[in-house]
Amino acid sequence: MKKQVPPESPFRLFPSLHQLCTLMTRYCNRSRGIREQEQLTGVHGWLIHFLYDQTEPVYQRDIEKRLCIRRSTVTATLNRMEKNGLIVRESVPEDARLKRIVLTEKAISLHNDVEKECQFFESVLTAGISMEDLEQFQKTLQVMCKNLTDYESKGGNSTC
Repeated sequence: MKKQVPPESPFRLFPSLHQLCTLMTRYCNRSRGIREQEQLTGVHGWLIHFLYDQTEPVYQRDIEKRLCIRRSTVTATLNRMEKNGLIVRESVPEDARLKRIVLTEKAISLHNDVEKECQFFESVLTAGISMEDLEQFQKTLQVMCKNLTDYESKGGNSTC
């Protein structure tokens, strides 16, 4: 059986994770040529990357679930992307309430630049870390996400 960190342990992940999230957000939102020119935020770039790689239709709820963000945040992001000509929302015949999220030609043409930025960002982020450590870290992050998702689904409230 694996040893778990007791609640009273001085080992705390939150400060380190918060710092990492802050640095990642700052990096992703830093203005660059393509971002300024196309009014792209880091999240827009990530969504272009995500949508481009999908083989099945994608709906707003898929983005909410995949990114673990609230409906209102996804709605605002998609509205801005639609306004900037990066996506369109298409009705589906089976259910008029559902709107499929589709990249425009403009977004598709930006994908290669976005992909290069994502690859460069990950190379900076993971420099000096072995593949074995990265694989373990990915597994650990997945377990943490599942723990929080399960806790929330059971009606748990944050004590932060």
